[in-house]
Amino acid sequence: MVRRSDRTFHYRLTHEITDFFWAVSELLERATESIFILDWWLSPEVFLRRPPSQYPQYRLDRLLAKKAEQGVKVHVIVYKEVGSKTQTDGSNEGSLTCEHLRLPKPCR
Repeated sequence: MVRRSDRTFHYRLTHEITDFFWAVSELLERATESIFILDWWLSPEVFLRRPPSQYPQYRLDRLLAKKAEQGVKVHVIVYKEVGSKTQTDGSNEGSLTCEHLRLPKPCR
């Protein structure tokens, strides 16, 4: 547990990626003020809970859109790597996130 002024943040160690994504989905669900996501390759279609057929509402774009509708400020920053030899065409995928999520403007 991490304490910062009047807020308490909980954390836990995960060993499996499925546990990590599940924990992220729980944190996003509990967000009441704002959500910040910084990434270099963001796929809005990623499912945070498995199997997707049982948890369709936990696709990242759907969950973020739901939180935005609830009044939570959603901030998504996808940066483009400069001069990287690992850059692929998919690295621009995140630039469609604002439109894909139908988030209120400005979406940054």
